Amino acid sequence: MFYSLCNQCQLAVLFAGDFLCLDFRESEEKPKTVVWNHEESNELEPVFYHVANSFDEFMNVVK
Repeated sequence: MFYSLCNQCQLAVLFAGDFLCLDFRESEEKPKTVVWNHEESNELEPVFYHVANSFDEFMNVVK
């Protein structure tokens, strides 16, 4: 199955095959951090869950 993830950069594989990603759809300079849920995604419409407004914000949470 093909998933359209061309505006996201995968950072890590999470439990059960989901991915932590940087999402560049709204901003190339300040991508949001999201989780891609592979089980809820269909072939051309991936499902993302917001994690943080930026990678820096995400890193501050996990410190």
